[in-house]
Amino acid sequence: TEVRAPFAGIVGGREVSNGDTAQIGMALLKVIDPTSIRFEGFIPADHIRFIAVGQIVNFRVSGQSDRQFEGRIERINPVADPGSRQVSVQVAITGEYDLTVGLFAEGRVQTEVKQGITAPESSLVRQGDQAYVWRVKDGVLNRLEVELGARDALTGAFAVKAGLVDGDLVLRHPLGALVDGVRVELQQAPAAGQEG
Repeated sequence: TEVRAPFAGIVGGREVSNGDTAQIGMALLKVIDPTSIRFEGFIPADHIRFIAVGQIVNFRVSGQSDRQFEGRIERINPVADPGSRQVSVQVAITGEYDLTVGLFAEGRVQTEVKQGITAPESSLVRQGDQAYVWRVKDGVLNRLEVELGARDALTGAFAVKAGLVDGDLVLRHPLGALVDGVRVELQQAPAAGQEG
């Protein structure tokens, strides 16, 4: 007897072994269609007003936290979960990834996209309500006050609303006794494997 699956896919589980008796309607194999894999997540009720079909979702899968995957919201469940009062969303995965079905994942929905200047948190020096960066311009180190905007939850960088312009060079890790107005000289970092 030859048993054929209704679609091409990958065997995800075998319910019978050689020599087993199979009855009519009994499951023999579990076949997974890789193109139909979906990411299912839950959105808190107070954030559901920001969610719409088609929005981009960036997510990481347990066991592969060094990789980031991308998808788009395909369906928003119209009924909240009765236990958690959260709303489930289904995300269609864009691109071809070698994913394992059934793992936990954590994702973030891109609700808003803006172009602008950002600064990593490690570059910021905070004093009370003010934030500063150390900028190098024309060979001179200056302490510069900046006005911060929203924090990107994915990268941790802050939007800079005022104080910096495109192309400004700032110290990524301003440590030690830095002096405003001192002249500095930039050196090229040694290539990997070379001594500096």
